[in-house]
Amino acid sequence: MKKLLIAAVMSVAAAGPVFAQAGFYLGVEGGFTFFEDTTDEGADYYINELGASTVEVEEDRAAFPIRPFAGFELNDNIALELGVSFFSREITAEGTAGVSTFKDTYEQSWRIVDYSVLLRPRASGFFGRVGGHSTTFDVDYKRIGTGSVADDSSTDSESKSGLLLGLGYDWKIGPGALRASFTHYTNMPGYEDEYLNLLKVGYLFKF
Repeated sequence: MKKLLIAAVMSVAAAGPVFAQAGFYLGVEGGFTFFEDTTDEGADYYINELGASTVEVEEDRAAFPIRPFAGFELNDNIALELGVSFFSREITAEGTAGVSTFKDTYEQSWRIVDYSVLLRPRASGFFGRVGGHSTTFDVDYKRIGTGSVADDSSTDSESKSGLLLGLGYDWKIGPGALRASFTHYTNMPGYEDEYLNLLKVGYLFKF
């Protein structure tokens, strides 16, 4: 199913004007998502596991994904859509271990490739979404230390696939439509609960 959806949308994108009357569209969305506050857990880890004397942990509590997408309307009720979302956040931990000091930085980033079917009631801007995703989660770690704490750095990556479900509404404005949507992703890497909820607003151009 995944290969069929991707092949269908990519073939539409490659054809461009040939499908102009059949419902081809392009768009971009911006959104936001929140992260749980884990600063206390992070501080406990440095103190209990690494023997830090003092530590202060700071983390970004929100991220702002960008999602360009392409779609093809098969008819008034069904559309196929392919999108790619990007977002990132930073976590820092700074403290002392005896007479030594350290500053750790974690740069976390997500890249989500999604493929879905949009189902619409006739003559309505409302739609439901069902599909899947393939997500890559990257972490770039860097430590700056003094005294007995040495500088260090590493990179790590994890990829997972899962399902997605969503709801949205398209308002016809100009040559396209203003879109507001909500999407729930399962089996998401980089999240303790392994799920992600995204609220997004964007605009799509129909050809």
